[in-house]
Amino acid sequence: MHDLPVDLPFQYSIHSPTTFLEQHLAQLLPDWWLPIVTVLVVLQKSPIPLLEKTAATEQAKEWLRQHLLFLLTTVAEQLKQQGYASDVFDPRTGFPLCSQPGCLPLDHIAVVQTTLGYPTQRLGGCRVIDHPDWKTAVYPAILVSTAPPPTVEQVLKEFCGHTTTPVPLPKA
Repeated sequence: MHDLPVDLPFQYSIHSPTTFLEQHLAQLLPDWWLPIVTVLVVLQKSPIPLLEKTAATEQAKEWLRQHLLFLLTTVAEQLKQQGYASDVFDPRTGFPLCSQPGCLPLDHIAVVQTTLGYPTQRLGGCRVIDHPDWKTAVYPAILVSTAPPPTVEQVLKEFCGHTTTPVPLPKA
């Protein structure tokens, strides 16, 4: 069993909604009346590579999931207090945490691949992100909002302080 450090670095990147999100909004978030304006992609570094399915990787993924869900649900709540619709998709299930779930889960790996261009590796029937620096030691989470990008970034930075860094572009 591995103890997971509390201060693992994470990175974020802010994007316009992907074509998939725009075209499938009703299947992802059926009770949303307004379009998604901002997609916040957050990547948390894992203490171990997540390419193999072991007890240690499953423990790490669950800890990372809980940490990211706490972070992003806090950001989503702050955005809601400012009058914006916001939700976080559970990386494990692909369904939103606060809104009525639709019939279609969100594929976090596909969103990261589309927005950042990061390659993936196969693990059985699943795909794992291949980060330019962290390799497969990375776990993603996605927040969507009707708030403009600067507002989402401001709320994230206010909550997280100086522990966030922009996501680097993939190395050529």
